[in-house]
Amino acid sequence: MFCPNCGKANSTDQKFCRSCGFNLAETTRSVVQQRPAGETGYHLNTRKELVEKMLLSILGVGLAGGVAILIWGIITSIILDKGQLLGGLLGIALVLAAAVTLVLVVYRLVLIDKAAKSPLPAPELSLPESTTRQLGEPPLEPIPSVTEPTTDLLVRKSAAREVTTGVLLL
Repeated sequence: MFCPNCGKANSTDQKFCRSCGFNLAETTRSVVQQRPAGETGYHLNTRKELVEKMLLSILGVGLAGGVAILIWGIITSIILDKGQLLGGLLGIALVLAAAVTLVLVVYRLVLIDKAAKSPLPAPELSLPESTTRQLGEPPLEPIPSVTEPTTDLLVRKSAAREVTTGVLLL
């Protein structure tokens, strides 16, 4: 969605334009009302999430079946046929470690995807009722000016001139 005030691209989730601060609430309602009848974005997102869950379930079942077949093969061919118990147990541990690693990698990717989709919570700001309570009211003191001492000198010099000129005139 583009801001009608400045033309900057914004998402429909934003309430104000990030560029100019224009209120986008009414514009968002208008855009949503003008969508064609049929499936909305919400329904498409729920379908997408359902398909992702089904794919993850199928992947999990396939992985569990593959691990079970590999372990059965190791048990029958290495442990029972050849009699190498230590080698068989080592092979089973390797297959299980690989399966657990794969599950954790997929789980991490799912968590990253969910974190990217969920909005960040708004920070809670508690502002005080008044800042004067915290800082206190400073006493009002006039700041002395740089010109104050010089103006005093000007007055003294002019008075001294008048005195000297008055004496000369007498």
